[in-house]
Amino acid sequence: MTLAVLGVFACACGAAASPQLVRNGDFAQWSRGPSADPDGWARVAEIGLVERVEAVDRAQGYAARYTRVDANVNAFQDLAEPAKLPAVSCSAWVAADSALVARLVIDDGAAFSSSSWNQKTDGPQYLAVSHTTTPGATRVRVVLDVSGASPSVTVPGTAASFDAVDCHTVTPNLLTLFRQLATHERGAGLALNILIAITLLLGALAWYHLRRQT
Repeated sequence: MTLAVLGVFACACGAAASPQLVRNGDFAQWSRGPSADPDGWARVAEIGLVERVEAVDRAQGYAARYTRVDANVNAFQDLAEPAKLPAVSCSAWVAADSALVARLVIDDGAAFSSSSWNQKTDGPQYLAVSHTTTPGATRVRVVLDVSGASPSVTVPGTAASFDAVDCHTVTPNLLTLFRQLATHERGAGLALNILIAITLLLGALAWYHLRRQT
């Protein structure tokens, strides 16, 4: 049992390569035309404008530029069922004429995580966000948000270009794993066993180092 628990602990602490989750994250495909949503992407209620522009962080290729007209623009793509994505990390390059108008969001229907707002106006900026799927999640969605950190920047004409959107599964951090396990009756016992195993492991390491010093 202890070995099994330590195996779970090792999996929780480790990281492994995972396949790309985003479809058309490089915005190479625009089968509906350069002024319609790129393949694989949609806008909430089709609010705002979208257009194909030159890539913002590559010598060749395209980016998607979203412009706010009379409401916030949220372009999105659903990545997978929540059960298949316990945790996900996304990144993108963003270029905007104004600061604090664009960000990257991961939304699971019950909670969301956000990158910082863009700060640069003289070139592209790298944004990244990670999210652990919460109990009650109904989706795992990456959102390209063009809205604004405050009313002073939330104005018609606000625009931002997104490029090289990348999402991968990641290993949930250990503390989050404990919290999620503890919310379920069956998981509470497993969480306790993991904590016991970690305590024993740390105790053994401390004893080993003490013996080496004597």
